[in-house]
Amino acid sequence: MKKSTMGYSSVHGCFHHQHSQELMAADLVEQLSEALVTDCNINNSHHSSAKVKNKNNKNAAADLKSMPTDLVVKIPEAFFTDFPTPAETASAKVKNRKSNKKTTPAELVEKLYTILYGDTENLPDPKSCTEVTKGFFKDNNNNPLGILITSFEKFDTQTQSYFTKVFASLVRQKVQGRPLASDYLESNLYLIEHMINRSIDLITQGEQQTALFYNCMFIESLRTSREITKHFLKSKTYVKIFIDYALKDNFVVGSFFEQTLEMLLTVHKSVVAEFLQDNHEWFFEEVNLRFLKSSNFLNKLFGLQLLEKMLEDSAVVGKYVNSLENLKIVMNLMREESKNKSFKSMAVGVFKRFLVNQKMPKEIAAVIILNKDKLLRLLYEVKANDQKKKEEADADAGDDEVTQIISSMDAESIRASLVG
Repeated sequence: MKKSTMGYSSVHGCFHHQHSQELMAADLVEQLSEALVTDCNINNSHHSSAKVKNKNNKNAAADLKSMPTDLVVKIPEAFFTDFPTPAETASAKVKNRKSNKKTTPAELVEKLYTILYGDTENLPDPKSCTEVTKGFFKDNNNNPLGILITSFEKFDTQTQSYFTKVFASLVRQKVQGRPLASDYLESNLYLIEHMINRSIDLITQGEQQTALFYNCMFIESLRTSREITKHFLKSKTYVKIFIDYALKDNFVVGSFFEQTLEMLLTVHKSVVAEFLQDNHEWFFEEVNLRFLKSSNFLNKLFGLQLLEKMLEDSAVVGKYVNSLENLKIVMNLMREESKNKSFKSMAVGVFKRFLVNQKMPKEIAAVIILNKDKLLRLLYEVKANDQKKKEEADADAGDDEVTQIISSMDAESIRASLVG
């Protein structure tokens, strides 16, 4: 199916395009059910031969009996719409219906992708996108999304790419203010566990591409759902696994799991704060040891970026800035030579959190005063570098504030503030 031929460019064609979407809904319900039953167990590496075989098989309906009962039970009464192509005339559609022509799951995924994202000639129609989403979640006890997720590895790479984008669209869309996809996935967390567990398994087996598609869908699930994030923060296990994989030598794998960690630990702040109530010590020990103290600059850079974002939450920052060990690590990061000019700026941003701590411990105040001159020189260097970038002009005011705080610090003022 060619993307460029899936819609009309004329005004009349656009009207026909919208009208036809509504008429074809019932047809596609039947097509999806048949396609999922007959094709879900067919590996797409043999996709072409499988389609020929099904076409020539006069007893294709008998395939239903050979499918696992639990899969048949899950066959959805879903609502799918379709873009008519110029080649599809009314008589051709009637002929296809009479011949009981089946559409494979891969073809249906491609059609869904086109509806949700448009093609070279058509922008996506918002009404059609809403209808697709509503159709997917018409019956959460008998839902096509679960079947497509668990059958994901049976698709070829192109279809996997299409479905990954379809999934992202579904979880971001709301119908009458409700995130239907998130509601469904929160009630079926085994599907999210399946995604991330298979991603990890496939990476271990060297099948990176499919693993990263799984990972993309997992990240989208975290982005849109507080409850899914909470589920994966209930224990240390997944967080430790994600840290391990973020530190992999494979740059692509490491980058994807860095994104996973960032999404897990920075988006739903109240959930993260709750997680850190019981896991603060070991978690920041991991961040310090495995990222901030790493000999690998990229690992160190990611650790600093993650830390900076996490400390934006007042519920997280309090305990962190009361640690002398944390202060020493951040001060060492500020001293580090790096061609990445934003590195020191981020380190200064974290350091500032210690300075504005209203309940600064005595030992932290003493270290800052002891290193006052060195800190001021470092801050002026950072400020000079920032001034070379016009787009970072706003950062200058922040650095002025930091230098003013340090410059005004002395033993008497610290002692007075501590007594107060």
